[in-house]
Amino acid sequence: MADQSIQPDRDIQIGSVVRLTPRSRKGQSRLREAGSDLWEVIDVRPFNGWPSVLVNPVNHTNHRHLRWVRLQGDLDFSVEAAEHETGTGKAA
Repeated sequence: MADQSIQPDRDIQIGSVVRLTPRSRKGQSRLREAGSDLWEVIDVRPFNGWPSVLVNPVNHTNHRHLRWVRLQGDLDFSVEAAEHETGTGKAA
């Protein structure tokens, strides 16, 4: 799985861009609603006891699509660092 290689302290930092891949119908719906599989990391910390990231779709100025995603074991998404992508810089 792609998300097993994620190392939050190195690969994923605030301002990083990650690619979300749906694992469930709910995940597919969320990506379709957001219009992107590339998301900017807003925060990195444990959420409900799991290493997680708070993400918002890249180039979205409203935060309607903000969501917490577990770095490992998320039911709806897998997370991987997006190569050569940069965020908007506005979210932090």
